[in-house]
Amino acid sequence: MKNWFPLIVVALTAFFHSGLASAQELDAHASATASNRHYAPQAVYAFEMDIDHSNSSTTPAVASIDLPEVSFTGLDRTGTTRTMHFNGSSHAKAQFRLGGTPALHTYVTGTLTNGFYNPSNPPFFDTTENPGSPILDWDGVPDTLDTYANASFTEILHWGGTATNYLAYYKFRIHGVITGDALGYAAILVETGGEQEFWSLPESGPGTYEVIWMSRGFPAGKGFPQPITVTFFSAFNPMTEYLPDGINVSGTYDFGATISLEAIGVETETGGPVLEDWSVTADSGTIYEEILDERLFADAFEEPQPVNRTSATSTGLQVCMQTLNVGNIPVVERKLVRCLTENE
Repeated sequence: MKNWFPLIVVALTAFFHSGLASAQELDAHASATASNRHYAPQAVYAFEMDIDHSNSSTTPAVASIDLPEVSFTGLDRTGTTRTMHFNGSSHAKAQFRLGGTPALHTYVTGTLTNGFYNPSNPPFFDTTENPGSPILDWDGVPDTLDTYANASFTEILHWGGTATNYLAYYKFRIHGVITGDALGYAAILVETGGEQEFWSLPESGPGTYEVIWMSRGFPAGKGFPQPITVTFFSAFNPMTEYLPDGINVSGTYDFGATISLEAIGVETETGGPVLEDWSVTADSGTIYEEILDERLFADAFEEPQPVNRTSATSTGLQVCMQTLNVGNIPVVERKLVRCLTENE
């Protein structure tokens, strides 16, 4: 059965900003999607089978979905008829902790049973004729599925002291556990001062991650409020085009133990130490540690490594899609940002 959906962009999630927010904000998004990479260009568009989204200025933003099993029937590469099944859940939470730092939490899990692929199968989701009116065919077969979550906060910073223009570095602590087949991704996006930086966990294979990540330097200076938006996102994202027919896979990306902004350091625009006094305060009331020790500042730049990580089982998979839109219809737009591995 085919359905035609008008693609209506109602609001942008906190995951991607055309302009940074001017007030503090918390945002959480959870969804499960299905699409076809060659009919919805590189899965830029996807059908949201389930979605939850919330935002707030002070109280925690929480989103959660539990996708019941969905099934799709078609031909595998040998022409044999198969039926594959997919189910999972995703949860996201963003909060300003009392007496602590802003914290982000995401959790996704999913299971694909009897996966298969044949390019001759009719697509489940097709935007080739008109991206604004995608065709949804429940008799078709998707080749990319996911459970997805992102959580973000926007903090308003005020710079003080006698220093004027400098670069600000942001120190994050990221903790999580990846189990199963690890066919997915986890990454962080920082936006401030009209610029942004995207960083993904290196080789996000199964294992326990306890990492410190320092952002690059962003322009900063006193005299005006400066928003910083931080988004953490994760997904379990099997793509049947890159998997054997009849395969069963599952995976969990549990980053519910907190992704937090812990400290801020500064240096001059030319990379030297800031000799003048500087300070930073936040609208949320959070008191951020100021990185003053040169050795601590240097240590924060070391490339983080996972703890007790086993070898990854996912290779040759494209893991660079990100959710952009939330609307009153279950259609989501995606944008390619950065791939951990390239397939084409």
